[in-house]
Amino acid sequence: MTLEELKEKVDRLKQLNKELREAVGVYTYSDSRGFMQADAVTIAKYAKENGLETEIEPRECEVFPWEITVPEIKLYGVASDEEVQKIKALIEEKAVEEDA
Repeated sequence: MTLEELKEKVDRLKQLNKELREAVGVYTYSDSRGFMQADAVTIAKYAKENGLETEIEPRECEVFPWEITVPEIKLYGVASDEEVQKIKALIEEKAVEEDA
């Protein structure tokens, strides 16, 4: 890879990162898991709007004891108890709308 190609790729990545940060609050990418970490409430809202499955799992952390995953779009987030209540309300709202 030439220096110019490298510079172009870095510039594209920075622009894409900016766009993702604005859309879903992307914080980091985990190569070992293959997921990007984003704001949990935002990705749950995005999942609801697009009919995607949201998984909520407990994790070993006092501050953010929940992990929210949207496997179809490779995003995950961590959430406090308060945030997970908002997310569960969103999910339940979706279920009620589908039953109506």
